Amino acid sequence: MIIIAALLFSTAGAAIKGTTLTGFQVASFRSLVAVIFLFIILPKARVLPSKKILMVCVAYAMTVIFFVLSNKLTTAANSIFLQSASPLYIMLLGPLFLKEKIKKTDLFLILPIVAGMMLLFAGTSAGGALSSNPILGNILACCAGVCWAMLIMGLRFLKRDDRTNQGIILLLWGNLLASVIAMPFALPVLSFQMSDVFLILFLGIVQISIGYLFMLKGLSKVPAFEASLLLLFEPVSSPIIAWLVHKEQVTLITLLGAGLIFLATILKSYFQHNKGSIFKS
Repeated sequence: MIIIAALLFSTAGAAIKGTTLTGFQVASFRSLVAVIFLFIILPKARVLPSKKILMVCVAYAMTVIFFVLSNKLTTAANSIFLQSASPLYIMLLGPLFLKEKIKKTDLFLILPIVAGMMLLFAGTSAGGALSSNPILGNILACCAGVCWAMLIMGLRFLKRDDRTNQGIILLLWGNLLASVIAMPFALPVLSFQMSDVFLILFLGIVQISIGYLFMLKGLSKVPAFEASLLLLFEPVSSPIIAWLVHKEQVTLITLLGAGLIFLATILKSYFQHNKGSIFKS
């Protein structure tokens, strides 16, 4: 289930680039489709979120918005690789929001993540038809990584309350917030193609909704450390799918940067797994 979820997540880059819509239009309409679909199939999610869950929903909403915008401006590889640097932000923000001290092992993991991010920026090629503003796209991908880190920390904070159905409630209301926040920048829609309609439906129903439902179900049955490794299928598969669909190229420097980030992510998950952490990032 987790592998299927990761593969569904990895289709986002190619699908987003395949639309003629703007980044804000994709972000808003994709999440709106997800909200309608989830509202229909998940009766347990049809409840008002608590203030704590609503705060985490904001982090989720900004993550998906920044991710879509970055995919429109830079390569699918850079978008997902830079977002995958979220362990760096968790290590830096954890002491502030979770009152947790930075461990000595974390200090050693910061260096490869920072080096990997620098290589990703250095390996960015000039803008093209599918990557009109790579540098801005890279910056937005970093913003997505920060918001994803806030989401992870929020989920950890919520888990201490041990409330039920938090995942599906977060998914429904997080997408509703994302659609509402992006909507003013998405309208009016001056033109669209039928392929855009099909891609938005795919992104909202299959890529987001079904993907996350598979992930939530899988996480309940798979140890967190194993799950964190299986979810790495997403950043691995995303640039491959983008290359197959759009012939989008990935430079060697980009691959080296991604490799450093992956290595640090795996090591962090391993260290936390061995120490019995409540939540594995």
